[in-house]
Amino acid sequence: MASERTGGVTPAEGLAVAGFLGASFLLRRITLYWIPVFVHNDEVSVLLEGRKFLGPNPPGLFATGWYGCPNLGLALNGVWLRLFGNDLMGGRLGSMVLGMLSLLGAWWLTRLLFGRRPALLALAVLVPWHWHVQLSRSAHHYVQAVAFGTWALALAAAGLRSRKLGWFVASGVLLGVALQTYYSARLLPLLVTAWIAVWALEAPQDRRRAAMGFVLTALAALAVCAPMIPHYMEHPSAFNLRTRDVFVFSPLVRDHVWDVIGVEPTVPVVLAYQLRRIGGFLFRGPDAAVQYGHEGPFLDPFLWAPFLAGVFLLVARWRKPESWLPLLWISGTMVAGGILTIDPPFSPRLSIMITAIAMVVSVGFEAVLSLRVRGAPWRLVSTAVVAALLAGSWAWNVEDYFVRFPMIRHGRRRDRIVRLLEGHPGTRTIVNLYDQPEDFMYRSYAFAAPDARGINLGRSAEGRVPAGPDAKGTAGVTRRKVETIASEIARLQPPILVVGHRARQLAALYRRAGSGEWGILWDPWSRRPLPWLWLDRGLPPSSRGETPVAMPRQEPPLTSSRSCGRGSPRSRP
Repeated sequence: MASERTGGVTPAEGLAVAGFLGASFLLRRITLYWIPVFVHNDEVSVLLEGRKFLGPNPPGLFATGWYGCPNLGLALNGVWLRLFGNDLMGGRLGSMVLGMLSLLGAWWLTRLLFGRRPALLALAVLVPWHWHVQLSRSAHHYVQAVAFGTWALALAAAGLRSRKLGWFVASGVLLGVALQTYYSARLLPLLVTAWIAVWALEAPQDRRRAAMGFVLTALAALAVCAPMIPHYMEHPSAFNLRTRDVFVFSPLVRDHVWDVIGVEPTVPVVLAYQLRRIGGFLFRGPDAAVQYGHEGPFLDPFLWAPFLAGVFLLVARWRKPESWLPLLWISGTMVAGGILTIDPPFSPRLSIMITAIAMVVSVGFEAVLSLRVRGAPWRLVSTAVVAALLAGSWAWNVEDYFVRFPMIRHGRRRDRIVRLLEGHPGTRTIVNLYDQPEDFMYRSYAFAAPDARGINLGRSAEGRVPAGPDAKGTAGVTRRKVETIASEIARLQPPILVVGHRARQLAALYRRAGSGEWGILWDPWSRRPLPWLWLDRGLPPSSRGETPVAMPRQEPPLTSSRSCGRGSPRSRP
């Protein structure tokens, strides 16, 4: 067994891994422009921070930026924007790359601990899993912690399995990088320390190597994080900024916790409530994070039995040091990212343990395949059972993410407008003709059109159109509305993107001007069209001699430093 954990990759194994990675690429690349349909504020916020590193005066690499996040992780988003395009698609392609790398790290880590077959089974679980697919398709920085954390643990496992201390140095380097990504990675130093300690206790012959490995890992991680020390010394509050905002016993969130629980938040009451919320999220859900907002269980029903069987087997094999890693990983994340933080289950804070859950499921599957029953073709039966469960899991997750999820989280009008803006670079003005005002301070507008101004003309234009005896029926009133709106649009700075019910009428009214293009945007899950008109030159005023009405107050530029509204703690990263 030890030889297959540390030995070379066979041709059949390499082909299987390549096949899984190919399927993973397809599931993370198809319709990436539209799924996730919604564009969350946090998603574009990390991209805006990454865009700063593409400018002539980039921020310091060893400092903190948006929400106290270390700049090293934010700069990585700038790398993706440089490589794949300075837009939403470029950021999402970067997450896809990290997601694929995390799969490779999960395969290697599982192989080092449990062998070839469990490693392939873990890949078979992770490739279609909706949670991992979402992490790999969204431009959020959550997948950074998953990828670097998984590889840091895999390298540490390689050091414990071999006699090469260089693996520990590489593990420490990636651990230091992971600590400068999303906050969930802060669990990793405790996890590495606890696991190496357990390994030294359960494998006395490896104690010297484990002790040396721990020292080298810690020194390498400290060397990578050392440039951040002066910044945190100068700004000590930056280090625990997120902890103060989400720690369930923090004074800053006491009122919020009280409102949610409904009674005075004493320690026993809070812990009992938090444990109930986090205890069954794998089997029930739903997600409390609007960044994903999955409505159903996070682990599909086909994997419930293998997961529970894997937990039981790992606990039963507690004398084996490799059994401790997934158990410590999952329990530590559930406590640090669930029980001790507000509004669980918040999927971004729990995402760091996604590899460990797949490892546990693979152990359960391996137990079924390893059973020997006399007088029955058990090998054929067990293989058929595992294959059927995996096939059901793949079908359930693909349908859940690519069919059910877009229907539930189909996005808003804003999300389609942002995609229009990305297709029409250089837009300076956005005009909303719908009666419902648009929130142009949303950061996705600042990302798609940094220099644009947003104006709501729907209700304001309606109120200035006379409807007295001089109006010649509905058509006449509509005609005057369109001409009045056109007069106002003519005074705006082109290029102009107009969205709303009257975009078609405006296009027909001034078609001869030849100043732009008109169309309707449909996304695959939208039940309502989004008519739009793009003008690369300003429209001329009405030829009927109407006096242009006074313009409504313009919204501030999208690059304004005004607060975008951080909302309740549930909406925070």
